[in-house]
Amino acid sequence: MAILIGFLSSVVVFTGYYFASKISLTRSLIFFVLFMIALPWFIIRSLALRLRNTSFRNLRFNFSGKYSEAAGIYIGLAILNPFTLGLIMPYMMFRQNEFMVSKSSFGKTPFKLFAKAKDFYRIYLVFILIFVIGIAAAIAIPAY
Repeated sequence: MAILIGFLSSVVVFTGYYFASKISLTRSLIFFVLFMIALPWFIIRSLALRLRNTSFRNLRFNFSGKYSEAAGIYIGLAILNPFTLGLIMPYMMFRQNEFMVSKSSFGKTPFKLFAKAKDFYRIYLVFILIFVIGIAAAIAIPAY
């Protein structure tokens, strides 16, 4: 029943945004800002629902994240993204993963993320290098 209610509420939210964007740009921007304000609540509630309804060997999982911390991670760091020209993106992904993992627990045993931010930067650097090599190859092969 909880999953059905969550699905129906997401349909209502996205349908409302769709029709607000068709009516006027101002209403769609207001709807977008309200959605961004509610985003930490959606994240916390969905993680809590998923983990609390999961068990292993008769022990339940749990999620104990706080709304203010989720707002700082999901909204605050996203606002900084354009000002850093996307360089904060790996750190933002690290903090989001750390938040989801470190606030989860199995019974009373909390989880811990052992990765560091530099590991995320390394992954992004590899993908950027692959992208640059691909673009260079796409330019060089026809020119050859």
